[in-house]
Amino acid sequence: MATAFDITTATNTVLLGADRTGTAVFTVTNQTGHAVRARASLVPVDPTQAAWLTLAGLSERDYPIGGTEQLSVSVAVPLEATAGRYPFRLDVVSVVLPDEDWAHGPVVAFEIPATPEPEEEPKPPVVEPRGYVETLGGALLGGIALFLLLGGIGLAIGLASAGRDDIDLGGAIGAIIGALLLAVFLGFLGLWIGATAGAGLTLRIRGFVDPWRTALPLALLFPIWAIIAFVIVFSISDAVNANGGVVGFIVLLLAAFLAITPPALAGRAWARWRKTGGL
Repeated sequence: MATAFDITTATNTVLLGADRTGTAVFTVTNQTGHAVRARASLVPVDPTQAAWLTLAGLSERDYPIGGTEQLSVSVAVPLEATAGRYPFRLDVVSVVLPDEDWAHGPVVAFEIPATPEPEEEPKPPVVEPRGYVETLGGALLGGIALFLLLGGIGLAIGLASAGRDDIDLGGAIGAIIGALLLAVFLGFLGLWIGATAGAGLTLRIRGFVDPWRTALPLALLFPIWAIIAFVIVFSISDAVNANGGVVGFIVLLLAAFLAITPPALAGRAWARWRKTGGL
């Protein structure tokens, strides 16, 4: 008879732990009206694998009239099993009269959740280099190069004017003075433009963000400080009589270096402070 055994369970869902194991407990009651020795068996329902199910204790047990037994089933799912719902049931059948005394238990299922994708570790923020070396190097290279170029052009134009055949001595002296003034003006302009453009271009080539934040304060600070720097250097050179020839050219380069360096470093410091709050 199909109701020879009453098979119940507290829940139709087996909860699996983090290790993909769980337990289902079935209660089997003898309803045959006579004592019986019965065998319990686990029946996996596709796609459940039989190897994942284990019946604890003896599978064959003696049931008195109306007797009850609790059967425990262990579930262990391998890690390679795919996510999904996996059903199974517990059947009980008489050892002596298997065709008459038997029963199918309720279908119980366990669910394998989808394995969450591993979270990507956040990438560390990109830390921009300090940029002082790049700023100063670009400013010095651009400033001194354009300083010498424009200053040389101004001097050449003035000297060419002074060397004309139709000019007297007084006019030649005036032309030479004009040549020097033109050379100073164009040289100063080249130093200013070259330092600003050189710093900004170098920072851009090196991949710095917003190089104008460095170039703009450099350009604003340069003319004021450069005048002070040239006055200081030439005053010292006059005091020690370091004028003319190679020494005078070295003094000129020293003045250009001193004129560029503080504004370049100050401009970069301003940009970093505005962006990071530090130097």
